[in-house]
Amino acid sequence: MSKDRNIDFSSYLIDDKEKGIYRCARKAFTDPDIFELEMKYIFEKNWLYLCHESQIAKPNSFFTVYMGRQPVLITRDKEGEIHGFINACTHRGAQLVNTGCGSKRKLVCPFHMWTFDMKGELLDCGESKGNVGYSDDFTKDDLGLQKIGNIESYRGFVFGVLDDNACTLKEHLGETTHMIDMLVDQSDDGLEILPGATSYTYDGNWKLQAENGVDGYHLESIHGNYVMTIANRKKLQGEQDKVKPVDVGALAGGTTPLPAGYYDLGNGHVALWAKFPSAADRPLHVGGRMPEIEKKFGAEKADFMGGYLRNTCIYPNVFLMDQMSTQI
Repeated sequence: MSKDRNIDFSSYLIDDKEKGIYRCARKAFTDPDIFELEMKYIFEKNWLYLCHESQIAKPNSFFTVYMGRQPVLITRDKEGEIHGFINACTHRGAQLVNTGCGSKRKLVCPFHMWTFDMKGELLDCGESKGNVGYSDDFTKDDLGLQKIGNIESYRGFVFGVLDDNACTLKEHLGETTHMIDMLVDQSDDGLEILPGATSYTYDGNWKLQAENGVDGYHLESIHGNYVMTIANRKKLQGEQDKVKPVDVGALAGGTTPLPAGYYDLGNGHVALWAKFPSAADRPLHVGGRMPEIEKKFGAEKADFMGGYLRNTCIYPNVFLMDQMSTQI
């Protein structure tokens, strides 16, 4: 029997019908055995968000990420096709690319200078430098970079999966495509990721981060300083302020709570939504595009696009946050 089958999964739930208690046990967030299974069956078997096409917009661009515990390299070749590989040289397994993103005509291993093109094909394994001791029947044909199971893009968002027997990306995304569409369709030109990123290490379980992104209760307590700063700015600058501050106090409760809720989008995906307190100051309204959006998508959908904020968790590793600002 495998180690997986020896785990008593019921021990990770507290189910006391007499007391009306049904909740996760804390060890579900701390047990290394569960974490190992999550890496194995969730992050290394499911589709994961990798990057946005605008981050590898030019030919010979690359971007590096991790898929679970596996280092992965995403490239765009000179013909414009996107590829995904394990970020390891096929010679001795050394990490091939050590920087987060950039542009290269060739990928050269820092260990023995094995050289690959952006399609992952092995171009040179030292033979160009002279006699390296390979036998006469040695061939480079099967020593290209190891491809990940699959890589696809939806509306500019690039996803990959290590398991080549996984479902299709369309099946995985399911209802989240509506949320992605509502974000991308706000501009005729689509989306572009602006240069720069904020990175940090979270010393805790990944599930807590996933839950936090759709936790609508902590705004006032955790982000209280932000709420007060915006309130003071609004009070002091008032109508003189050309950049209209969002009345986040209304989102935190206020005197008249705004409509808000959740959508279960299936496959682990979930969206938190709320009525935007000052929708008239959002770009679609300020830019005068709402009539065009209404004509194209209908009044109800247009209102949800321009009048509501949305935090969409695309399970298991990315949030699309369309609120005070738009972030991934």
